[in-house]
Amino acid sequence: MKLKWEYKISSEDKKYIKNHDNPDEFIIKLNGNIPYLVDDNKKQLEGDVNPFSDLDSLNRCGVAFACISNKTLSEGQGNRPSIKSKPTGIFSKEENFINGKYIFQRCHLIGHQLLQKKNDKKNNENVNKINLFIGTRLMNHGMRYFENLVADHVRETGNCVLYRVTPYFEGSNKLVYGVRMEAKSINNKDTKGLLFNVFVYNKQPCVKFKYETGEILTDESKDLSKKMLKTKQKYVINEKNNRFHIENCASVYDIKSQKKVTQKGEDLIQEKKCPCGICIPY
Repeated sequence: MKLKWEYKISSEDKKYIKNHDNPDEFIIKLNGNIPYLVDDNKKQLEGDVNPFSDLDSLNRCGVAFACISNKTLSEGQGNRPSIKSKPTGIFSKEENFINGKYIFQRCHLIGHQLLQKKNDKKNNENVNKINLFIGTRLMNHGMRYFENLVADHVRETGNCVLYRVTPYFEGSNKLVYGVRMEAKSINNKDTKGLLFNVFVYNKQPCVKFKYETGEILTDESKDLSKKMLKTKQKYVINEKNNRFHIENCASVYDIKSQKKVTQKGEDLIQEKKCPCGICIPY
């Protein structure tokens, strides 16, 4: 059974997303980080409901909505089926491979770890186009951080989590501009609930591309040291492994406060720190 409702990002939120799109922002909170979800949504997800929308007229994926529980979680990544589907904006290896790093990846609306068991019963819908889109390495990493929050909460508390991911395609663009990720835990008995409502932009530092087609236009990361000297941007260092990240990299959320230091780019060059392989390409 398909989803019974239509859901799109509101014009107000689209305006907010646009206004906060700048080089230093990769993940932003929407509606004060409060999701547009209510406990009654769980009733809509009961039974044999397909959590994914049909592809639109341009062959692009739509909103995905599921109730994540211990019954749906994967036991690990080892048995994840290979991904052969080609979403819109698919790239050739030659176009995607710059300076030894892949820029774009196939991203899941609902990650394998959250909905694997249900997908196995549905002929691996997890590797179907209805659950896939093309996103940057940074975007995929940022989404995985929030997926992990959901999985960890379910495993640690036994609660169910209403989880919705809404892609935002502008006009007829083949590449998604970003995705809204919402989560709300239910059945919170003597446990702290989980809530978030964020937008993850589809972008990669130092790389410019066309959202209309997925074509990579320029790579400004070939001489990272010169770029870091020109910009006033500060970077976050994990003193445990001496890697530095942009301030909004998902990896920064996992760095313990006592191991987190902020420095200017020119200082990092002099100290020969190592850049993050995800948020800083090279």
